[in-house]
Amino acid sequence: MKASAPPGGLAIIFEGVANRLAASAPKSTGDQPAAERLERATNYLNAHGYVASWEESPEGFLLHTCNCPYEGLAKQNPELCAMDLTLTATLLGGSVERVSRVLDGAGSCSYRLMVGQPPMAEPEADATAAELIRAQSS
Repeated sequence: MKASAPPGGLAIIFEGVANRLAASAPKSTGDQPAAERLERATNYLNAHGYVASWEESPEGFLLHTCNCPYEGLAKQNPELCAMDLTLTATLLGGSVERVSRVLDGAGSCSYRLMVGQPPMAEPEADATAAELIRAQSS
């Protein structure tokens, strides 16, 4: 599929998958308390095999996923990591930054929820799409 997809095509496919996954989750918005959004996201991710937890940190809140349902595939398809970033941002209804990932040798994929910042703005969404495209070309 990767070899036959046009440039950027795989990125669009995986972004669509992330959006479909998030559509089946309980809705979170940026105006809900962070702890409530994190609990909902954690419950959803745990139900889908991610083994998720969260904690408060000085820079915001951290969501950790200790089990990647497609870890073996992600090594050859890092766009799956970008898809999870999109999924996490959508589940949390806010601006999210990935701070670690299992693929790089960390014990978990971890995402920081930036409290007080609006949901993912267009430049960040473009950055996620660019990450998907870069991953596809590698």
